[in-house]
Amino acid sequence: MTLAEPAQRNTLQLDGCSYGPRVLEKAITASAHVPSYQLGSKLLETVGEIQIAGRQLNKLTMKIGSELTAARDARTDEY
Repeated sequence: MTLAEPAQRNTLQLDGCSYGPRVLEKAITASAHVPSYQLGSKLLETVGEIQIAGRQLNKLTMKIGSELTAARDARTDEY
């Protein structure tokens, strides 16, 4: 699974909130390009009209990052 293929990702439910593949892609991309999750949250709200709190964005980023790391490690082991 890669972040570049959001249609292959199921909806993620975290802390009672549900996020679809496109929102997840936008959220993780925003958090990767700013120095804080709070700024990422503001960017999402301003540009994408998506409301996700900075703390929630942090949790999403950490969860997706862990999944991507595990997938990369599995591919490395297979090689």
